[in-house]
Amino acid sequence: MVNGTDTTVETGTSFSYTTPDTVWADNQSQYYAVIKTTQNDMNGNPQTQTITTNKATLTVIPDTFPKIELNSTIFNNTYDDHNADNTELYNVVDLDQITIKGTATDTNVNSVMKTAAFQIQIPSGVVLNQNALPDITNVQIDGQSTDNFYVGPGPTGNPQEQYVYFFDIPFDEVKTHSFEFTFTVKGNGNSQFITSPELTGTDEDENAIDGTFRGNMLTINFTNGKLNAQAKDIDYGTLKYSNVGTPVAGTIDGATSDNILNIVDNRRQKDATAIYLTQNNQFTSGANVLDSELRYYDSDGNYQEVSQSPILIDKSESGDTLNSVANDPDIGLKLLIRQGNLTYGQYTSTLTWTIANAPQ
Repeated sequence: MVNGTDTTVETGTSFSYTTPDTVWADNQSQYYAVIKTTQNDMNGNPQTQTITTNKATLTVIPDTFPKIELNSTIFNNTYDDHNADNTELYNVVDLDQITIKGTATDTNVNSVMKTAAFQIQIPSGVVLNQNALPDITNVQIDGQSTDNFYVGPGPTGNPQEQYVYFFDIPFDEVKTHSFEFTFTVKGNGNSQFITSPELTGTDEDENAIDGTFRGNMLTINFTNGKLNAQAKDIDYGTLKYSNVGTPVAGTIDGATSDNILNIVDNRRQKDATAIYLTQNNQFTSGANVLDSELRYYDSDGNYQEVSQSPILIDKSESGDTLNSVANDPDIGLKLLIRQGNLTYGQYTSTLTWTIANAPQ
């Protein structure tokens, strides 16, 4: 008899029955067996006898340990760039306003957890309030504004690790509670921050329940929002007369293949951008001028002469990342020394790279 209704749970010839895994709803269910035996009487006629056993009551010993489901999401209220699950933000810059939301549910109806506390780490770089503490706003529990929170160092006591804490959240009757808060980031540079909400509980005697329940990870990918460029020197080494009249590839920091202009494009708004190159002066060694031509070769083998008039090296379309400028034996800057009278010396020249908005 399950839930007051007779239900056949098994038929067969076995003399024992093992229940499936039980839950609290199975408590006080009653079980009995109906046994039928058939044998022939003295006249050879089959006779069936039915025996019904006493009822056995099932007592379920409940599991009282909390079963916590802790889920959270993160939103950039200033700029919309995130993954499909709203658990990771991209291209977050200074003064972006971030909101974290979460929901905790104790799915065990027999749980001994009476109250709980939430804690979640926030980035070290946030806007501070007048008390020089992280300025946490729009703080809510179950959709209602609350002052029942605290901002301070984490469990290790490190002041560089700031946490938001919520206390005394009742779970004895209502088994699901939500939280929400907002902060503004500042000074995180190019970095990644990962956090996850945590929950701890106490029973009705205010004894701490063993363990910390952790939720899903939340990730913030910070960027400084800037485009940075770093130019490198190119060296054509010691050239011989046999090199005259032939374009010679140079090396960068001793390597035949490297970037001559390193670009790190962290712009959030990636406008169309162009890279231009000029040669400020001819190659000179003291008062001597090298009769030469500096060329920039593209991937198709075509070249442009580099002079005091800017030439276009590369450009990006709107929304695209601007790439670094590579230099190798086939692509990049090559030096052509023209035929004529040559004076030995160490010749140098200066190049200027210009990065500007590209025409649409």
